[in-house]
Amino acid sequence: MYMVLRELKSNLKSLFFWGLGILFIVGDGIVEYEGFQKSGNAISSIIGAMPESLQIILNMDGLDITDILDYYTVFFAYLVILCAVHSVMLGSSIIAKEERDKTAEFLLAKPISREKIILLKLVAGIIQLSMINAIAWISTFIGISFYEEGKGMEIALLMMGLYLVQSIFLLIGTAIAAVCRSPKITMSLSAGVLLILYIASIMRSLYSGLDFLHYLTPFAYIDAHQLINGEGFDGLLIGIAIIVMAALFTITLRGYSRRDMTL
Repeated sequence: MYMVLRELKSNLKSLFFWGLGILFIVGDGIVEYEGFQKSGNAISSIIGAMPESLQIILNMDGLDITDILDYYTVFFAYLVILCAVHSVMLGSSIIAKEERDKTAEFLLAKPISREKIILLKLVAGIIQLSMINAIAWISTFIGISFYEEGKGMEIALLMMGLYLVQSIFLLIGTAIAAVCRSPKITMSLSAGVLLILYIASIMRSLYSGLDFLHYLTPFAYIDAHQLINGEGFDGLLIGIAIIVMAALFTITLRGYSRRDMTL
């Protein structure tokens, strides 16, 4: 428990600013909706005049400006990216910082196995992911309720999908940090992997011949439009996500247990 509290305390300031970022994105998006509503036809015309590829990249293809949930899916995509960045950076940091900050010797001197250290660090990471998700969930629910009530289930599904993506990227960060020999470059590697996976999701949307990328990038595991229309999650993709997380957890556990720590 001490280690969990230590991790939470060390990331408190970072968590605060990430939370503010989430509130800003959700709040700004909800406030802008009123302006979109008032100029609905004009905005729809502008969006319709955009090239189809640009509409797909901006997540505006098939956008119904009169529906608050449909509108929300546009900046929900950016919310997912922001939370993914937070998650992968967090995962990388909670593993690499002991060597980077020269506190590994102090940590390993404690009568506790490396496996338990990893598990406690992951618990601290999951708590932080949950707090970020809760901020997004509550702010989204309040914002959307200003325009339309009774959308709690759709919002819940979106936030569950967001939490799935957060969890995958947390484990991507921990896996990279656990196997990387240099703690100084783990953040850069983690960010690079995230960027590649995001580009893959965009390429999949643009080119039908790249549909196989649907199974490789976590950004494709949730479809916001599908969720708000009551179609739920794709069972196959959820199964793949669970397998991916199990594999990343195993890599994290074994990689950290076997590596030579820089003291």
